Amino acid sequence: MGRLRAAAWAACRRWKLHWPVILIILAVCLAIAARGVPWAEAWSALQDAKPLWIFAALAVNCSIFPLWASQWWLLAPVAERPRWLRMLDITALVSLSHVFLPALGTQAMAIGLLTFRGGLSSGASTSVVVADLMLTGMARLSVLGVASLVMPSPPWIRDGALSLLGVFAVVVVILFTVVHGTTGIRRYVDRRPGRIARLATKICDGARHLDVLRSRVRMSVGYLYAIGKISCDVLAALAVQHACDITLPPESAILVIAALSLATLLRTPGNLGVYEATVLIIYQSLGVPTATALAASVLQHFVALLPTLSIGLIAFATRRPMLSRPR
Repeated sequence: MGRLRAAAWAACRRWKLHWPVILIILAVCLAIAARGVPWAEAWSALQDAKPLWIFAALAVNCSIFPLWASQWWLLAPVAERPRWLRMLDITALVSLSHVFLPALGTQAMAIGLLTFRGGLSSGASTSVVVADLMLTGMARLSVLGVASLVMPSPPWIRDGALSLLGVFAVVVVILFTVVHGTTGIRRYVDRRPGRIARLATKICDGARHLDVLRSRVRMSVGYLYAIGKISCDVLAALAVQHACDITLPPESAILVIAALSLATLLRTPGNLGVYEATVLIIYQSLGVPTATALAASVLQHFVALLPTLSIGLIAFATRRPMLSRPR
């Protein structure tokens, strides 16, 4: 455990050194992109936004956390499940790490929190994160598919959806081959010793924790939770449209979230810049004036970040003692 903590702190220190460079690059890109943007009109549109719809968007985004905690509680092995409130605390901290850490750092943080705060074994913690990534990928592909059906999508969304589908299909095939073919892999390994055999043995040992992938009921319910989370994003985007007096069909909110599900795969700190640019481009393609589209993009990111920061910081400030890892 001590070595793991030391490695985590070392990774954080290395990432901390990259922050100034990333922020400088981001600032330069934003400065270039900001040329010619009607900031005065956008600020006026923000001031005219309807508060009740803003509060509605915030409430919808806050409801993601109970869904997330319930999903992870379901995905955890039955024998090692922590209390639901403990899982809510963990998901709030993981959400906070999304703002400050890169994708791999966030996944490592999630495994560490599930292990040391949730009391799960390291293999069980990894299985929860892997299952969550798989279900999140399925939900993103679902919203991309719905967006392409209900509204004309830009070519980059269709191309990105096909690329994501290809990567996801390869990952699913590998996972299910390992999970359901463990016996056959072990027989093959026994006949062919060597480095590859040792690696395959380690993979098979880890696959025993992925029992959730063998349960159709748990995977189906977990997928419904993932769809529920992304549906909250769509409802929040729809509330922001009403707040900014954007008169578009409700399907446009699905297109916005579909575009964000692709663009935010390349994460910047807090998704700053990428998030706003994506929403702005989609609304402009739908005929929304630039000033109104910019106001909506800033407001939508604000109502997404505020619950993450506030609930995550509350969980961090009131954090409970860590549990010892099961032996």
